[in-house]
Amino acid sequence: MQSDDRTFDKLALQAQTGDLAAAEALIRALHEPLFALLHLRGTPEKDIEDVAQSVNLAVYRSLSRYEPARTFLPWFRTIVRNMTADYWRTNIRDKDRFNEFREYVSEIEEDVNEAHDELEQRRSQLASCMEKLKEKQRSLLAMHYYERKDSFQIARQIGAKAAAVRKALERIRGALRVCMEQDPDNPLSA
Repeated sequence: MQSDDRTFDKLALQAQTGDLAAAEALIRALHEPLFALLHLRGTPEKDIEDVAQSVNLAVYRSLSRYEPARTFLPWFRTIVRNMTADYWRTNIRDKDRFNEFREYVSEIEEDVNEAHDELEQRRSQLASCMEKLKEKQRSLLAMHYYERKDSFQIARQIGAKAAAVRKALERIRGALRVCMEQDPDNPLSA
C-alpha cells in the first residue's frame, strides 16, 4: 500500500480517537516504510519481524502522545530509531561496531530527512503552481491522477475526445513544469 504523509496523518488522528479500523489501516500502511527503515538500520533478517512487531506496538501505544501539528512520518521514524537502538543495545556485544553503525545510520537518517524536507518543499511548490491553473485544468488532473482515470474515461465523462484529453494533460504538465522551474525558491530552477 502506497500512502502519502497526509494519509498517515489522517489515520493517526482517527486512531487516536479509538478508531481500531484506522489503527489497523495505519499499521498496514506503515508496513513498507517500517521494513525499509529496519533494513536501513541493519536489523538482521532473523529478527526483523520481532522488531517490526515491537515497533507497531510502540506506535499504537504512543498514539495518544502524537501531536497532530507534527507530520506523522518523522514522529514514526523517531520511534523506529529508538526501538532499533534498544534492539542493538540488547543484542550486540561489540560496542565499537555498534557505535560505528550508529554513526552510519545517523548519516542515512540525515539524508532521508533532507530528502523528505525537499519532497515536502516540492509538494508545496506544486500545490502553489496548481492553484494558478484554471479550475477545468485542476479537474482534469484530479480525474487522471487522483481518480486514476485514463484519457478515454475522462473523455467520456466530460464529452471530449481522448486525444484532446491527452493533449490537454500534456499542456497542463508543461505549464506546471515551467511554473516550478521559474520559482525562485526552487533549487532546480537555477
